[in-house]
Amino acid sequence: MQQAPPIDPHFSILVAGHRPHRLPTDEAALHAIESAIDRLVVHIAAQFAELADCEQLYGPQAPRRCVTRIIGGGYTGTDEMAARIAARRGCPLHRVMTAAEAQQSRLQTEGPDRRDLVLGEANDAGASSVTINLRDETALAFSDLLMVVWDGHDPRGPAGGTVRLLREAVLCSKPVIWIDLAGTARLLDISRIDEPTLFLLGADDSIAELLAPLFATLDEQALDVELALIANPLAPQAAGRVSPALCDRVRRYFTQRAGSRFSERRAGIVSELLKVTLGGSLAPASLLTGIRKVFARDATRPWFGVAAERGADGAAASALPVEPAGIEERFNWSDYQANLAAGIRRDVTLFLYAFATLAVFAAVAGNIKLGVSDHSSFWTWVELGMIMFICVLVMLASRRRWHGEWLSHRLVAEELRCLRLGYPFVAAPESCTQVPRRSDAQASGRARWVLDGAEQWALRRSAVASGLPRLPDGSAFVAHERFSESRQYLLDVLVGQADYHRRNAETHHRMSHRLHHTTGIAFLLTGCAVVAHFFLHADWLLLFTAALPALASGIHGLVSSNEMERVATMSEEAGIRLRHVVRGIERLEQRSDSRWIAWLRLRQLACEGTAAMSEVNGQWQDLLKHRETTLPA
Repeated sequence: MQQAPPIDPHFSILVAGHRPHRLPTDEAALHAIESAIDRLVVHIAAQFAELADCEQLYGPQAPRRCVTRIIGGGYTGTDEMAARIAARRGCPLHRVMTAAEAQQSRLQTEGPDRRDLVLGEANDAGASSVTINLRDETALAFSDLLMVVWDGHDPRGPAGGTVRLLREAVLCSKPVIWIDLAGTARLLDISRIDEPTLFLLGADDSIAELLAPLFATLDEQALDVELALIANPLAPQAAGRVSPALCDRVRRYFTQRAGSRFSERRAGIVSELLKVTLGGSLAPASLLTGIRKVFARDATRPWFGVAAERGADGAAASALPVEPAGIEERFNWSDYQANLAAGIRRDVTLFLYAFATLAVFAAVAGNIKLGVSDHSSFWTWVELGMIMFICVLVMLASRRRWHGEWLSHRLVAEELRCLRLGYPFVAAPESCTQVPRRSDAQASGRARWVLDGAEQWALRRSAVASGLPRLPDGSAFVAHERFSESRQYLLDVLVGQADYHRRNAETHHRMSHRLHHTTGIAFLLTGCAVVAHFFLHADWLLLFTAALPALASGIHGLVSSNEMERVATMSEEAGIRLRHVVRGIERLEQRSDSRWIAWLRLRQLACEGTAAMSEVNGQWQDLLKHRETTLPA
């Protein structure tokens, strides 16, 4: 793979609304509502196709491959309208339904890429509110915008699906189009939203009087700007809403080329040798084995996870959803680039502190004329050479942006790993479900949406492009019927992740301890040399009194720049948390009386595992983002 794989130009519109008892009974009024939805779907699909005409992001001939899905439910009323429009316009229909809705559904999802996700049990009324909330959460997570048919009144009943779905969409910054019962379309206006309003929306169920004033008459130009932020931050429509730096990061991610074969094999080889020496066993046999592995390794080889081979078991593979399209390819690319940049960055950091220490040594050696004549400038040239090497390495690090590339690609890779883990449980990480937008207050006092986060945009597009989970045979995915296979899959992934964090913590703790021990020895020898000055007046003692403290400082700088001890602590805590989750999964058995409840508990454990993996990734990012490659102090 020589370049980042393009994202599939697949987009999703969530069409939701009332059931017949809250819709007009007049056929003309119903036709007006459906026509309004139809016109908007046609316009949005055309805009997405135009915005997808960007080879950098979506590859060649993207408009032809562009797909605009409709996500809906399986009941009557608005769901029927969505199904008819999907069939009329050739849009794939993805449905998220409760089991009761699936049993009563009269809708057929014939057509390309049809998908049905069924949640809950038809006879389990006690879990109805949980099921409805999960249904709405899932539909929102896999959609780009919400188109909702709403009568403008408060929710009715304990569920209140349509109105509470609308509220959740507003709270998570998703673009929303409101179609009232007269067929009039309105667009959510960010300039009307402030923090107190959001707090009230989250706290009060009487929300109609808060929601309705947040919408303005739909303006196609304003809608097109919203669609550009979703589909193509490089498009002219997004100008002013996307910073040049963010555009550059998006463009660089998709146009970056693979490294040379030499850099792939040699990236990080020096730091890996140090890791083997300081982080592993000091037994000669183990040490030699570790060194051989370093020279034989492929530094950039990606590792998607232990469950990547689950397809070898045909029964298990057919019982679980198909792997999301393109996720592994994008993971492999980001993991490859992260490994490459990390290896080079670590080696550069090691060389910086080594050269700084050698420069001090050369300065002292030149002062005492170590091994040279009185008029020789050998050590002066050595010192100058070390300083020049340091300057060149720092400039290269700044120009090539190894530190930033490492963090950026590692963020994407690990969140994609989390996305894959949660996919059979419709439990994607927040980084993939949250809309990467924020409110930007202008000088006029009016707020507007701006894109926030290049990596988050790529993750969001990857999640939506995957679509709802589907089985290999195309049948409806009834989540709780796959309990045993899902449980084993979850165990496989989390055990592998827990073992990785345990090994990583042990290695970093060991390296940090041995380096600190070396620092202590250096200062002890320095103290001995100082005392020796009272009894032995020899110039060579300056090598100990000056160069050894420089060595200790270099080691300290190396430990600090890589945050070895903190990284070890974070991995240790993540490993402990994951092992607790694993034990919980091992104790969880499928209940014969309520398979749905058992699956919900399994899903909650999957969410805990995904959160643990995602949170340690975020903590690591926060810890190291300010550790740029700079001149050693």
